[in-house]
Amino acid sequence: MDNATVRQEGSLTEQHNALRSRIQGWEQIASVYMPGLLQYRTDHAARPSTVVGGSSNPEDIELWLPSRVAPASRPIVCQADLAGMEDQL
Repeated sequence: MDNATVRQEGSLTEQHNALRSRIQGWEQIASVYMPGLLQYRTDHAARPSTVVGGSSNPEDIELWLPSRVAPASRPIVCQADLAGMEDQL
């Protein structure tokens, strides 16, 4: 492996670690903005931080954002207009 490849791989690892850390941060505060999320996931047999396809890459982690919750359940799961804020972002 040449130096450029080693640097690129190191940079990708750093980016993965940073993304993983941000996802963990979101998971810790999600209950503040989505207080009904744990019950919703339990009712729908969904696991937290589900990784799609068995990948270990953080970009493959399934996020639980308001848009992931069925529209009829959003008023119960999320704080008022949280889905609207997500749309704006």
